[in-house]
Amino acid sequence: MRSVFRKEGEYPKDNSSESGVFEATRWPDLLTEKQLASYLQITSRAAANWRKDGTLPYFRIRRSIRYRRADIDRWLNDKCQRGLPM
Repeated sequence: MRSVFRKEGEYPKDNSSESGVFEATRWPDLLTEKQLASYLQITSRAAANWRKDGTLPYFRIRRSIRYRRADIDRWLNDKCQRGLPM
């Protein structure tokens, strides 16, 4: 796999982005859809459907979809306080 970094040594040597380890250590509060599903104890399909419906807050980094843990926690608290169905 080609390196996404322009200069050698610009970022830590452990660039194991294929397994998601590098990304997880660099941005611990960003979740992939699979991590979000595990965090919420739902299926990945449910997470994708909620994202497509506009239910879950998310953003894109190029073609990747990411969720901020703080946004998800805030979303959960709002739903619980109002007593609204998810």
